[in-house]
Amino acid sequence: MKKALFILSIIVLTVLSACSKKSKSSANVEIIDGIENIYNIKPPLHPNKTATLELDLKIGGEDEDGNIILYEPGKFVVDEKENIYINDTGDMIIKVFDKNGQFKHTIGGKGTGPGEFQNVGYMAILQDGGLLTLDTRARRTSVFNDHGEFRKSHQWRNSLSFVYLTTDSSYLTKETIRGEKSQIFIKEFDFSGKELRSYGEFTQSEIKLVRESGITMRLILPHTPHSIFAGDQKRQLLFHCFNNQYTIDVYDKSGKLIRKIHRTYEQIPFTHTDKDAEEFYKNFENAPNPMFLKIAKKIDLPKIKTIANRMIVDNRGNLWMETNEKKKENEIDYVAYDVFNRDGYYDSKIWLDRSPDLFAKGKMYKMETEEETGLLYLKRYYVVWSE
Repeated sequence: MKKALFILSIIVLTVLSACSKKSKSSANVEIIDGIENIYNIKPPLHPNKTATLELDLKIGGEDEDGNIILYEPGKFVVDEKENIYINDTGDMIIKVFDKNGQFKHTIGGKGTGPGEFQNVGYMAILQDGGLLTLDTRARRTSVFNDHGEFRKSHQWRNSLSFVYLTTDSSYLTKETIRGEKSQIFIKEFDFSGKELRSYGEFTQSEIKLVRESGITMRLILPHTPHSIFAGDQKRQLLFHCFNNQYTIDVYDKSGKLIRKIHRTYEQIPFTHTDKDAEEFYKNFENAPNPMFLKIAKKIDLPKIKTIANRMIVDNRGNLWMETNEKKKENEIDYVAYDVFNRDGYYDSKIWLDRSPDLFAKGKMYKMETEEETGLLYLKRYYVVWSE
């Protein structure tokens, strides 16, 4: 028996040693000015890894009485018990469903009073199970307890958008200061609106001002370099990438830069005579003035694409980078996601035919339109991994 255990221990140590060597050989790690720099080589650790999505649940359609369940669904979040909070913008009310998709209760309603909404732009689950909302029209943050009862609120002076991290008494958000040249900051506020810390100023998309034939157009051109962010709620980490450089900055909960994740990447050209330009021009086809499209076609478009559009963290702590690398198979469009593990190593490249809105408890959530009915459904998928 002891001999068998000894042999088993050797096997386990050998496997662990092999895994350790594999991780170390996948990237070079250097400490520069106290910051860990991870230089990932081009191929991922697991080049053959795939992830498929299997439908588990969908919420929407009509109830037994013929009432539409989700009229105009907007943002949604999922708590630790897998309760699902969906903002229905039609009547400006948050509908709460349990993990099986059964309706539980509502939060708020349209209005200007305490606990009421004018336009819920963003939501987040608090560490105590409560709910935080950002009302982008009322410029107000509201906090509710885990039963959906209103607790407190505060007004903003500048514009707030997105909620990347929360604690039991604060939240991390993006603040935009409007002006001749607008500025964006990542800041932490407490529930009274007091600024606790700033992570610094970052880069927003540049707005191009075009004047021609008496018409003024304010445009954000496709693939304009700008900052993108994602939060890891469990580890209280903030990820930032200036999306035309493949370097991901990692900040701890105190706002300190602790890691930089680098990856070799080949730039993708922006095709001016193909699908890329056509997608841009489609934005102006139904414009009230036909001159808008004519002016748009005279604008100098970029020569190369930015690296990514967005980042998202799954429940395992993996960071998913949604790249601008695309392919088409069997008439289905796929987008490549570069997945980095918790240690910052480039783990795998995953091709998906839909963009994840949220990960929770090993599942992916996505708001999708049913082709047959034209109604929006909140769908939940199992994420099935394979090598």
